[in-house]
Amino acid sequence: MKKEKNMLDIKLIRENVENVIQRLNTRGGDFSYLREVKMLDERKRNLLSEVENLKNEKNRKSKLIGEYKRNKQDTTELLNEVNLTGENIVRLEKDIDSLDEKIKYYMLRTPNLVSLSTKVGKDETENREIRKYFFLTSCFLPLFPAPQSSAMPQHPLYFPSEKGF
Repeated sequence: MKKEKNMLDIKLIRENVENVIQRLNTRGGDFSYLREVKMLDERKRNLLSEVENLKNEKNRKSKLIGEYKRNKQDTTELLNEVNLTGENIVRLEKDIDSLDEKIKYYMLRTPNLVSLSTKVGKDETENREIRKYFFLTSCFLPLFPAPQSSAMPQHPLYFPSEKGF
């Protein structure tokens, strides 16, 4: 499965959903939907184990069909059961895919957890700025030199010098 974005790990929600919600609520917003994510995940995991059990049953019955054919016994009842089991597997896998999409939707809209060392204030006035970083917002250099004009300052990155570089 390919990860589209960095997102909160579902294991954290499985293990302690209330703690995750409490920590996310410090960012502002309502993250109570994570309780539903936990229930969806539990349902998905139950369906996955059910699908595995059905696949094992189908394999076991398929082997029995081979034995019955070697012994020249009637296999119609077993074939019907195998087909029914296969249909159940397909139906459950569709349910799993649907649950997986719902979980992914919620997980992608959930921000990362705030660090435990972060002090939490009610608004920006209660949060003291410790350090400020400078971020270059754009770095644009034209592909072609702009036309030379006496009104425009000549910058060595934009215009060639007399020395040729």
